Amino acid sequence: MSNKYIYSVNELGNVHGRYEMYYTRKPTQLLCVRNYDNGVLHGFHKEYNIDGYVQYNANYVNGSLDNEECYYYDNGNVHVRNIYNNGVLVSRSVHYESGEISEVINY
Repeated sequence: MSNKYIYSVNELGNVHGRYEMYYTRKPTQLLCVRNYDNGVLHGFHKEYNIDGYVQYNANYVNGSLDNEECYYYDNGNVHVRNIYNNGVLVSRSVHYESGEISEVINY
């Protein structure tokens, strides 16, 4: 048994618009959702654990990370927050599971 996918393809065969993937063991639970523009990641991208909590969140512009990218603990607190400007990493903060910041790095 494999994961379920829902997406659209344009006339050139490229994924276009909303793309969804669901867990095999829990077929109503979303695993990830992304947006594509003619086969290129463009817009938000989210990934969820099997219980439905967000594990990853990012924004893409024309295939490059832009603005905030976050990884989360199971309790919903931010683990790592990266800030991108047009695909270039400009800062990173790492957090303890309690939510406190453990380090900040500016590039």
